Amino acid sequence: MLAKIFDEYGGAIKTVVVLLLIIAIVVVLLATNGPVKTAFTDLLSSFFTKASTSSGI
Repeated sequence: MLAKIFDEYGGAIKTVVVLLLIIAIVVVLLATNGPVKTAFTDLLSSFFTKASTSSGI
C-alpha cells in the first residue's frame, strides 16, 4: 500500500519536502541573529563609518 502511494504521489511528496527545506533554510539564515543579518549589519556599519570619515562629518 505504501509503495502504491509513493508510486502515485512520489514526485509531489519530494517537491513538498524540498520546498519545506528551502523555506527552513531561508528562515534560519534570516533569523534575528542569523549570519546574513549579522553580515548585512556589519556591512552597513562599515559603510557609514567609512563614509562619515571620508566626508569629514
